[in-house]
Amino acid sequence: EVSDGERPRQEPALPNIPEHDPHLRSTATITGYAVYASDGPRSPAGHVRDFTVETDGWSVQSLIVQVGHRRIAVPHECVRDIDWPLSIVHLRISHDDLRDAPKFEEVRG
Repeated sequence: EVSDGERPRQEPALPNIPEHDPHLRSTATITGYAVYASDGPRSPAGHVRDFTVETDGWSVQSLIVQVGHRRIAVPHECVRDIDWPLSIVHLRISHDDLRDAPKFEEVRG
């Protein structure tokens, strides 16, 4: 209710945000996606389990991929593309690169 002389409170205008940006996805969407190495679609090399994020700009730095009994950090530059309909991440690195990668060690602060 507004009394005489008072103006109704106005909500601040929202910036012009596009309804749908195909490049923006939740990390929860990609978690669980199959990961295929560059040297063949024989079978998935692993599955996306988590991410590391740069906190200044909130950009994804690496995908944490479960490969066998190990989790490894795959830098985002190693992602060739993502097949959204098939839930697959294609990498630019080989099965050997994944196998030889160091185990991901989570650092808690």
